[in-house]
Amino acid sequence: MHNKYEVKRVCKFVKETEILKDVSLSFEEGLNVIVGQSGAGKSTLLNILGLIDDCTSGDLMYNNIDLINYNEEEREKFRSHYIGFIFQSNNLISDMSVRENIDLAMDISNVSPEEYVEILERFDINTLIDKKVNVLSGGEQQRVSIVRALLKKTKIILADEPTGNLDSKNTELVFEILQECAKKYNKIVIVVTHNEEMAQKYANVLIRISDGVVVEVNKKYGVEIDKLESEPFEETWLDSKISLYNKFKFIRNFIKRKFTKMLTTAFIAAITIAISAVVIDINNQANQMFADMNTGYLETDLVQIYPNKMEISNTSEYGGTFRENEILEIRNSGLFSTVTEFVEMNLRGRSSDAECDIIGVRYIEISEFYRDRIMKNDIEGEFPQNEYEVILGKDVCQYLFGDKEVIGKQIALTNGRGTAVVTVVGVNNTKNVEGIYLSYVCNLITFEIADQDISDYACVDIKSDVDKSGIIYTGGYVGGYGVNVSYPLIEGRYPQNEDEIAIDVLIYNEYLKTHSDTNLFSEEVYFNIGNVRDVKICGVYDSNRQQMFCIKEECVEDMQKQFATSLYCYALNDDVISNFHSIEIDRKYNCAVLFEHLRATISEKNRSVTNILLVIALVLSVVTFIVIGSFVRMSIKERVYEIGVIRALGGSKKDITSIFRLEGVVVGGVSAFIAMLLYIMGKNLLIQTILEDITYINDWLMIIAICVSSILFIVVASIIPLREINKMHPIECIRCR
Repeated sequence: MHNKYEVKRVCKFVKETEILKDVSLSFEEGLNVIVGQSGAGKSTLLNILGLIDDCTSGDLMYNNIDLINYNEEEREKFRSHYIGFIFQSNNLISDMSVRENIDLAMDISNVSPEEYVEILERFDINTLIDKKVNVLSGGEQQRVSIVRALLKKTKIILADEPTGNLDSKNTELVFEILQECAKKYNKIVIVVTHNEEMAQKYANVLIRISDGVVVEVNKKYGVEIDKLESEPFEETWLDSKISLYNKFKFIRNFIKRKFTKMLTTAFIAAITIAISAVVIDINNQANQMFADMNTGYLETDLVQIYPNKMEISNTSEYGGTFRENEILEIRNSGLFSTVTEFVEMNLRGRSSDAECDIIGVRYIEISEFYRDRIMKNDIEGEFPQNEYEVILGKDVCQYLFGDKEVIGKQIALTNGRGTAVVTVVGVNNTKNVEGIYLSYVCNLITFEIADQDISDYACVDIKSDVDKSGIIYTGGYVGGYGVNVSYPLIEGRYPQNEDEIAIDVLIYNEYLKTHSDTNLFSEEVYFNIGNVRDVKICGVYDSNRQQMFCIKEECVEDMQKQFATSLYCYALNDDVISNFHSIEIDRKYNCAVLFEHLRATISEKNRSVTNILLVIALVLSVVTFIVIGSFVRMSIKERVYEIGVIRALGGSKKDITSIFRLEGVVVGGVSAFIAMLLYIMGKNLLIQTILEDITYINDWLMIIAICVSSILFIVVASIIPLREINKMHPIECIRCR
């Protein structure tokens, strides 16, 4: 059996122009030379024979197998294993060396060049083997193109004007070798040329085409070929795959040309990945911090309790106070190791040179309990010995005294109304988990400062634990109360004992707005004075002053006492903290577990920063997808011609797609390296600022995640642009040059 390649009734239209008109030809083993004028359709016919262009109608047969109905993958395999191309314009990949161009063709065809050295010497290009093809002359490039086709050892060689750029000596050599290949190896060699002299001298079959029509088929030229038995045609071939090594060389050359664009794309992707990693790390560090917390830290076993009686607007500091029996109840609850009373206020520190707010005040007692807990921290100096000594936070000391010695200095503590002078005996150099240097102030100072302002508040309320909606704010009562009032009575009488009170009619009218159906003088209505004592309303009088009321002298002393507005209560054990919201005290008073407060505060900080970074990451993700898509499209567009060459050599769409995917992996690797650097910088600059002294222990896992994510991000972003490769036709790619 001898190989036969045929076209039957082939027509080719380009738009409305008919290029080939019902062409039928049979090509057998030997040198088949097609001649004709330019535009006759010779190259178009050759491209159809090479399966890089389609005919409009007709059949293409190889050993009686119709190739027209082959799908794209089958055509690629056929080109790879059965067709060697010698292009009119050499079609070498300019960024690659001579050796790399030849090796690529060998790679695609899964063959090894057994006669590699011999044929290089024969064409006198052995000295050019390591040169880039873009520095070769046109003739040298053409010889390389011919060697590339011959070394494939395919059954069919197609040559389109193979000697167009060669001198007469090399022209004759090319035809001699083509004839020798046909004769020695029983190849079907089909050559398109304008050189009538060479055609008549070497052709086994000469075919003349004019205006798309075969006008002559002459088999009298040339010598007879050796009629060796050819191998049977196989429809099943190994997949043609370009080796990883050759893919990397292909990628390397492009990256060299477009290094800046590649680096820009990698950097943008790296920023997106790094920010995402920082977001995850912030959350992980916050979770790790909460997991590592224990009750040995000063604030984690602390419950702050406020009175739950006064719910009056505009009474921020003295609106609610504890009664003695309430404090006693909390002390005797068996839940706390110590209970510290204080008047909560916003303190400012004032030295001779500066003044600042003291953020993060912890009110303490002068006791062994507090000494043991506080001095575990990094405290410079001593524990206070009396209420007029304080330990200040490092930042407060810096603000008030600069770099001067602090220990022994005096400052004034003030809430804006009252003031106390204290001595600094210690400096706290330890930040808590909120990043605050706590200052430790004796609780007794708060009572002294508060006693300098005797403003207090009173309210009328229903004496019922169910209905608390009728509170009436009466304001500060400086000059607003009396013990011997003689204003005209409207109803009832003036007080006769310390448990009674008479109120101004304006207070009464305010009360009636919400309690018109309640008798003011009933047992369930009472007047609360500064949350100190309850007194029964016995009369209403008219003073023309809304805040006036009348009490007995025995009440005045109680009214001018300063009672605690808040309690620091340290739990006996972890169970108290974990179950605190199920106990009676939590329901009866306004309680805040500091650990939960810290968690909420840090979580809020964490959430705010995380949300900002997430928004940035999402925006950058969209931008990065666009940039990566643009980079891949640019990469494809600038290598359309090279894609066409590889396809013509037999490379598959899968081969080409895998090259660009591998390029994505390379860019992703660069991006991963940049992302790791940005992540480490972000960890040091951002995370350590928010959560100081917390080190995330799984850095290696994060770095691995960054590497994988960077590569996947770019590979996934390349999927849509890479689909454009499937739409590319080999001949259109080659013609785009």
